[in-house]
Amino acid sequence: ANVVQSYNERTDMEMNDTTTIQNLSVAGLLKTMTLAAVKAVKNSESGGSSNAIGCVLAQLVLTTIPYALDYLPEHFFVDHLLHPLEANVLSKDLYKSTFTPGKGPTAL
Repeated sequence: ANVVQSYNERTDMEMNDTTTIQNLSVAGLLKTMTLAAVKAVKNSESGGSSNAIGCVLAQLVLTTIPYALDYLPEHFFVDHLLHPLEANVLSKDLYKSTFTPGKGPTAL
């Protein structure tokens, strides 16, 4: 049904200006979610409370990557998704689980 456009090297790789991303392409959607995750974490560092939002968006991007491997080039994943997420979201140890082994309703 062509809901999501295919990857286009010329337009999707112009990633420095977010207005040039084709937001209906898989690459555009993943890049937009990555940018939102990075912005959420940076916002929380300046007093906001959006660490959880950044973590959820990063997780969504990471779990989508295996399904897009056949449609997008490897350098896109590395340069535009993994490096920004690793540098700004994943390396900061932002998620703090409330799980305590053997205690409370989440104990097994």
